[in-house]
Amino acid sequence: MTRAPAATAPEIIEARRGAATAAIIALAGQAALAVVDSRSIGWSALVAARLGHVGIAAIALALLWLRPPSIRAAEVSFALAVIPFQLVLLVSELEFYARGDVRDHGSWYQLTMLGIATLAPADPMLPAFLVVMLGVQRVLLRFLLGVVPLAPGEPWLTLIFAVVAVGMLVSRARRREFVANAARVAAHAAALERVARLLLLVRDRANSPLQTVALGAAIVKRRCPDQQRVAAAMDRAVHRLRKLSKALQRASRSFERAPL
Repeated sequence: MTRAPAATAPEIIEARRGAATAAIIALAGQAALAVVDSRSIGWSALVAARLGHVGIAAIALALLWLRPPSIRAAEVSFALAVIPFQLVLLVSELEFYARGDVRDHGSWYQLTMLGIATLAPADPMLPAFLVVMLGVQRVLLRFLLGVVPLAPGEPWLTLIFAVVAVGMLVSRARRREFVANAARVAAHAAALERVARLLLLVRDRANSPLQTVALGAAIVKRRCPDQQRVAAAMDRAVHRLRKLSKALQRASRSFERAPL
């Protein structure tokens, strides 16, 4: 079973930035809307849901700050910040419908979908599932509960946004994979180049001692006839060193031609 390659520092930074942005938007946006709703309709389940979302978004930010930087931590924080949007939208639609004050929430669904598609950290599965569930919720509220949207074309327009958001998630995932593969190929090429240079350096450094040993063997043969055994041993050493030098040369050339 092959292990997934470790995430690079730029990937982790991008994932943390997306999760932090989603948590800050959820915290600030829901806090402001809770104040507005409490003044317009008083304390209600909607205000409670918004304040609950504020608390969860704060927890998401705290986890992102306290846990070691990683893709997994960013995904957990992003999920905590984004998942409550669906419940808040559901409570909002049902509460206004029960009051007889039907407001169209299509733009809120659409902005949430696009925000998820834009800020999702890495794995597109959970963000895509959340987008689909938002679209399903919109359709169920329209046809099962009879919550009639005010905007023309709803809920089909929201479903179109869902398709676009899922396409954005898939496109971003493929782009991240392409960038990661390109970075790995570049690192592999740099490693091969370093190995090839090292082999060339070893071969060049071995040439001078090789020539010295070969010259010494020739001198021993000429001036010391009684040391022919030593001279033969030196010749064998020279032969082995020359074979090693040629092997190093072939290895360095193979590294230079190695596929990335």
